[in-house]
Amino acid sequence: MEKMIALVLPMALWYLSFVLPHAAASSSVSPSPVVCAGSGAPPVTLGDPLGFCGYSGISCCNVADDAALRAQFEDKNISDAACAAIVKAVLCARCIPFLSAVLFNTADPTKLSVPLLCAAGTPWSSSTAHHPVTASARSTQEPDTMCLERISAGSYLNMAAHPDGSGRVFLSSRDGKIWLASMPKRGSGAALRVHRPFLDLTDRVLELVGVAFHPEFATNGRFFVSYSCDSSASPACGASRCWGAAAENGSKPCRYQFVVAEFSAKGGADYSKATRANPSEASRIFAMGLPQPHTSYSYQNHGGQILFQPKDSDGHLYLITGHGDFSKTRRSIWGKIIRFNVGGVSGESLRSSKMDKPEIFSMGLNNPSGCSFDSERPSHLYCADVDDQQHERVYLISNKAGSQSASSSKAVSFDVISHGRPADGRMPSIVGGLVYRGSADPSLEGRYLYMYASGVWTGQSNSSTQMPRVRCSGSSPTPCRFGIVLSLGEDNSKDAFVLATGGVYRVVPPRLCGVPPQPPQWPPATGWVLSLAFAFYLIYSSVCSAAGGGTIQKANIGCCFITCNKNVTNNYHKD
Repeated sequence: MEKMIALVLPMALWYLSFVLPHAAASSSVSPSPVVCAGSGAPPVTLGDPLGFCGYSGISCCNVADDAALRAQFEDKNISDAACAAIVKAVLCARCIPFLSAVLFNTADPTKLSVPLLCAAGTPWSSSTAHHPVTASARSTQEPDTMCLERISAGSYLNMAAHPDGSGRVFLSSRDGKIWLASMPKRGSGAALRVHRPFLDLTDRVLELVGVAFHPEFATNGRFFVSYSCDSSASPACGASRCWGAAAENGSKPCRYQFVVAEFSAKGGADYSKATRANPSEASRIFAMGLPQPHTSYSYQNHGGQILFQPKDSDGHLYLITGHGDFSKTRRSIWGKIIRFNVGGVSGESLRSSKMDKPEIFSMGLNNPSGCSFDSERPSHLYCADVDDQQHERVYLISNKAGSQSASSSKAVSFDVISHGRPADGRMPSIVGGLVYRGSADPSLEGRYLYMYASGVWTGQSNSSTQMPRVRCSGSSPTPCRFGIVLSLGEDNSKDAFVLATGGVYRVVPPRLCGVPPQPPQWPPATGWVLSLAFAFYLIYSSVCSAAGGGTIQKANIGCCFITCNKNVTNNYHKD
């Protein structure tokens, strides 16, 4: 496979290096077209083949350029050989005369990056990993209207999709209640059907912060709740020693506690049918004493969101903690993203021996909140954050190797969106969101949706812009009254939801708000991309036809590549 790609793709690029210059020359006023990317320096004649790209003869790359391309390729750390061959061929196109200038001479080189073909890197260009994007002017290709339908007047803090894959969700409120709810069909005009409380903890919590259901909840009934409580008001709260300024050398137990506890649903072998949960804790995963709320270390500033990674295969529960005073030291769990191996996945024991040993997944953030995994790229975790200078940002925390199950030793964070520090003295207002993967509004596909300054914003590639219009669908059961946005959520169908003090809202097709369909917008580079694809197909057809036929397939990792039939494979192996 790798030999096939290594042969065919460079041939296609070589072919285009002669097709495109003639096409460009016919429409250009310049009698001497630029051959190589950059300042237009002439190509060099190589004595020996380049060590990485392998080209010889006339080339736009010298030995130093070749070494730089090798370093850029190795930095991507791509484990899949087929994808690695494609990325290498694209990088080495810089060395091909004429094609080098066509592909890499752009007015804004920071926007030119190798696409995310494989499970590696980030969906943002390499430059944004160190230079976060800021608010920018809208282009004609940006979506300009978001259509929402209000399906409930209730106010909820969190939404979690039912792990059984059905059209049901769990909703939670700050006062300590969790409800099971059934989603109406999109655009049907029906309201969200909320059942009686699935769990009621109002007698023991000050604030219910987070809820997460085990990936195999349907068979084991396990779920987790994070909350703060007052030990003087509820014996079930317990007592742990204080930390920070009120710790008094650790000798005094704290009245206020932050707790992560496990609960279980009531049911038999099939917990997907469960409608109630046992109110008693099955186990306490984590507890930490907090100073009294009137101090600067209020329990309201310590995060507490919990979540599982989509398509989780190793039973890790992630806990998001705030308070950046301790974010850069490993001696404290605050200001970090930590995870617990709670087990119970793929036949593993329900009580893993590692469960009591939390590990730091990421550190250095100040007060991360509104975190979400990208459902299509589970190793990508996005969090909103307000740093110690009051700069409002969105971070991407990811395993650098890009594996589906992130490793704590390789988790790195990039500030991919920055709104700076509010100039008018207002309080921070950013609300973390999610990467849209739904089908209701194709113009939002792959964009990161979040709230800032009471507006809806979208982030993609090197731009972050505000949605000009947010409209209420005529199919809404009740008129829209948005209020303050608390969080964004996603159900099993990948529909996106806005949870606000004024109700629950779902993103629906813009046509339901009277917005006419937009014609497709072709990017400026469409011409050469189509030419590349056509040349690639011609060469593929020739090679495969000579060997007995073949098929084009798409790998499940998202890389498009060619596989010829067994005859072709055998022929190459004979070589």
